[in-house]
Amino acid sequence: FALGNENSPEGVEGLRRRYVAFNGGVGEIQMQWLRDTLEASKESDEKVIILSHQPLFPDSSNVVCLAWNYDEILDLLNEYNDTVIASFSGHAHRG
Repeated sequence: FALGNENSPEGVEGLRRRYVAFNGGVGEIQMQWLRDTLEASKESDEKVIILSHQPLFPDSSNVVCLAWNYDEILDLLNEYNDTVIASFSGHAHRG
């Protein structure tokens, strides 16, 4: 990224474009909370719908909007694929 222009993915290719300064990811504390919540839901035989601001699937939106650690998040959700029944996200302004 060009110094002073960290919000522009110009000159950056592929999935690395998601690392613009205005974007972000799910931190360690939030990931642990999610894991604990999914585990409790699994033990209670509950189904979970995930709602996130940032997209988690690379092909679902412009890569610039993709959560920085989308792969780590998806790995966790896949561990609970019998509990997580849907995932919806926003961020993309064009719909």
